[in-house]
Amino acid sequence: MAKLFLNRKFRFLIWYLRGVKKIYKNPIEHSFPGFYWYFQVRTKHIDSVLMESVDAGIEQFVILGAGYDSRPYRFRERLKGIDIFEVDFPGTQSFKKAQLAKFYGSLSYMHQ
Repeated sequence: MAKLFLNRKFRFLIWYLRGVKKIYKNPIEHSFPGFYWYFQVRTKHIDSVLMESVDAGIEQFVILGAGYDSRPYRFRERLKGIDIFEVDFPGTQSFKKAQLAKFYGSLSYMHQ
């Protein structure tokens, strides 16, 4: 889902890094050791804590500084029946809503 939120410059950068990947095994790790794996582990940990909380019966899920977090969409089947609140700056939220509406056709799919 990340590509929904990237502007043309960053989409080009990703395309470029895919080409560089042929030269370097992992271009991000090459330039910033530990950076890539930090975010991989961080994401896996947050996802596992969320799923443990769902299994324990949470009723609400609040994401402060939600930015372009995609958990409510990636885990929408597991999060059915749980109230989800995403809090961020109005401009960020407006852009995210517009991109999601383009991708899904509307935002109402979350409430089905």
